[in-house]
Amino acid sequence: MNKKNKALIIGAILGMVLMANLSIKSYPRFHGNFGECTVEPGCEGVDGSSTGVYIPESSGILKIYIIDGAGYVLNTYSHLGTFLRLIEMSELNGPDYGKMRETLYSMIEDMERARDTYYIVHSLMQSTPYKQSVIERLKAFDYDGFRETSGLSSVVFERVKEYLECGDVRGVYAAVHKNTGNILDQLYVLKDILEADKLPHISQVWRLNQTFTETVLFGSYFSQVMYQSLIAPDK
Repeated sequence: MNKKNKALIIGAILGMVLMANLSIKSYPRFHGNFGECTVEPGCEGVDGSSTGVYIPESSGILKIYIIDGAGYVLNTYSHLGTFLRLIEMSELNGPDYGKMRETLYSMIEDMERARDTYYIVHSLMQSTPYKQSVIERLKAFDYDGFRETSGLSSVVFERVKEYLECGDVRGVYAAVHKNTGNILDQLYVLKDILEADKLPHISQVWRLNQTFTETVLFGSYFSQVMYQSLIAPDK
């Protein structure tokens, strides 16, 4: 195979990888997404359709940061399951400190990236004006009815409602950024314990799991309200 053909093949592979990544990033769903819809100049509908409150050309850099942040959080959450399993199995097999540390280091790396990304999101939101037609939809949304019909946790949902019923989307991202910092504080404590070849107290592990679960639910409920109030009514 000559160099020209090799270059064409490599270019095609890179192009497919790039297109795959772009395709994945076009459909945010799970953690703190759709917030870009609340600031000027708005955003396009998730399925490519117009809802009347979006400006199609504005998916932009804010959307990319929001989705990247969600990716880091959810990746850390997947590592948490592995970490909890290692803690659980240490009762039978003894602690595998090497695997525990490796898993914990991965969690810390991703969560630090999430923290830094959401700091950028919050900063961008602070300097970008709201799109008032979208904010008015959030203020008029039936939060209690949606929570009841969707079976959502009232404790976590009330926190989301407090921000959105007065249109404070910037406050949501400030809270998400703070949540990543709280999780990191707990991870750093566990890191010091494991590096001394000791097991954390079970209460510390329970606390981490609860904090993380509430953090993911907070971002998820925010995304659900944004989707239901801005996109679903026009579909």
